[in-house]
Amino acid sequence: MNDTWVLFLEFLVVAAVVVVLVYLFIKLFGNKFGKAYRNKADHLIIVTGNNQLSIESHIRSYYFWNRFRGKPGRVTCLDMGSLDDTLIILKKLENKYPGLHVERIDASAEDAISDWISSNRRPKEKILVIDMREEGERNLA
Repeated sequence: MNDTWVLFLEFLVVAAVVVVLVYLFIKLFGNKFGKAYRNKADHLIIVTGNNQLSIESHIRSYYFWNRFRGKPGRVTCLDMGSLDDTLIILKKLENKYPGLHVERIDASAEDAISDWISSNRRPKEKILVIDMREEGERNLA
């Protein structure tokens, strides 16, 4: 019975050492790996329109990679009048991710996206705009 406990304790010690070494490796070299993620934007702006099937995975992926890089991440979703469950999904995610903000914009307004960006942009802020709408919907704004 004593040999079993000794083996078990040795296993726990080795496992703890491995976990600590992996953690230190990620902490020390995480910045090197993070550089492979090329997005250096401070603010991600996603233009949506009927994207219920893909929007959640995009948001979760962005926050995952930013957390890995040690950056909080700021995302604004500009919804251009989705008729599906995109807004419901975004509102749910807005409660989970404090850096996520959802805006509904009039899809018929000319230059609505660029007007919103210019009026809400912070000084020296690097932004990345991703338009997830279908090709035909992009011509509306």
